[in-house]
Amino acid sequence: MIRRLIIITYFLLVTISTIAQSGSDQKPDITFYINFLENSQYIDTLSLENIFILNRRSDLRKVYIQTLRSQEKSIQRKISKVQGYINNLEKDLDRVKHTYAQMLVFTYLYKKFFPSNLIFVLSAKSFNQAYLRIKFLQLSTKYLKSLTKVIYLTKQELENQKQILEKSLAVRRSLIKKIKYQQSVLEEEYAMLEQIKQNTQQYEALLEDLKNYELVRNELNRTVLNEINIDKAGFEAEKITSLFYHNKGLLKPPLENALIVIPFGVHEHPKLKSIKVRNDGIDITSLNDTIVKVVFAGKVTNIISLPNKRRAVLVNHGDYYTVYSNLYEVFVNPGQKLNAGQSIGTIHRLQGEEYPILNFQIWHKSQKLNPEDWLNI
Repeated sequence: MIRRLIIITYFLLVTISTIAQSGSDQKPDITFYINFLENSQYIDTLSLENIFILNRRSDLRKVYIQTLRSQEKSIQRKISKVQGYINNLEKDLDRVKHTYAQMLVFTYLYKKFFPSNLIFVLSAKSFNQAYLRIKFLQLSTKYLKSLTKVIYLTKQELENQKQILEKSLAVRRSLIKKIKYQQSVLEEEYAMLEQIKQNTQQYEALLEDLKNYELVRNELNRTVLNEINIDKAGFEAEKITSLFYHNKGLLKPPLENALIVIPFGVHEHPKLKSIKVRNDGIDITSLNDTIVKVVFAGKVTNIISLPNKRRAVLVNHGDYYTVYSNLYEVFVNPGQKLNAGQSIGTIHRLQGEEYPILNFQIWHKSQKLNPEDWLNI
């Protein structure tokens, strides 16, 4: 019975420790974006890109809140289990203490009638009875020592599990605090979009920004297409075309920690229904990076000047081309050969803009492709 109690309590201690640790170490599925959600500043610069960033951030925030709530429920279940184990151990400890107290009373009465063990043995009526009395003395002494050990181990386990419980409670309090904060920020973001809908001046400014966005997009497309038609010979066309094609889905994004803001294709803003964008590539931002890197080895076909006084770099990869638009600084020159991952420039950043946007495109001859199919993002 004693050995069984020790084994059970030890097993429970290990199990609960594992549960508590897994609860505190568990990571949400969107860990990559946690800093983006928890440390983002308030967007106060109204622009087409910013309202799409705001919506993207809100979508991620809803998923993050759901993840935090799931974690909170999980840790609460584990807390209940730990508390249940503690209650059971306390009951076991009380029973062992009660048994120990009974043994002490018995020992006291025994000593009262038999001042020494020798008298107790010699007063036996037969040899067999004397032998049984010797075995009894041995077992009772051993049992008393075992009870003392069980009490000590159980107290230790109780203390350890109470510490585990306290840590788990602290994790739950932290999760609840994060949920409340993220929920309040989400409500602020919704309120901001509602305010834009109600503010005629802001809405007209966004529509004007949309016109400029389309103007830049059309000019970029026209220039890129002209450059591709001129550059038909390509750069080691057959070899690099094959290599580029076989890296579909494996290309490293042009920004570290990249986050897609506006995907490929035609997109209507879910909250601002008249704001519709056709994207011939993807608009991406980064959590901590403005340095743009070429996604694959190639040759710079040209540096394109855009109507908004920003620039784009067109890179040839045989029959494939990549375009890096909305650049402020450019580090490369036309005709320059590039290695994969080589820096080619920095993204243009407006004053007050927290997350500058890179427009990234992939062309196969004159056909625009969805970059999400090609990037490992």
